[in-house]
Amino acid sequence: MSTQEEIQYENRKNKKKSSQVPFVKAHWDTKSNEIFIKLCVEQVKAGHRLGTHLDRVGWENVVTKFKSLGRDTLTGAISASDEWWTKKLERYLDVAKFRRMPLQFTEDLDILF
Repeated sequence: MSTQEEIQYENRKNKKKSSQVPFVKAHWDTKSNEIFIKLCVEQVKAGHRLGTHLDRVGWENVVTKFKSLGRDTLTGAISASDEWWTKKLERYLDVAKFRRMPLQFTEDLDILF
């Protein structure tokens, strides 16, 4: 095998390795889906959609806002101001449980956002 052929062979071999990224499927609960969708809709309305997807600014805004739903490090529950909780509880009665309990799938959500 010539040097050029060896290089081509190594490149093909390395390309196959790098393209074999393990596939991990995230598991989202209904509330996480709702929050994500609402944040995306907000960005579309703000003009951050390029055809079929959000632009860079739109995605950065979604990530920032999703991360702003902080968690209590001891309980894992959502850590937010009383004002934020009042607004959410007025609109969504079933979110009260997240004030004291941890979110499900937090590891997956941390990876995604």
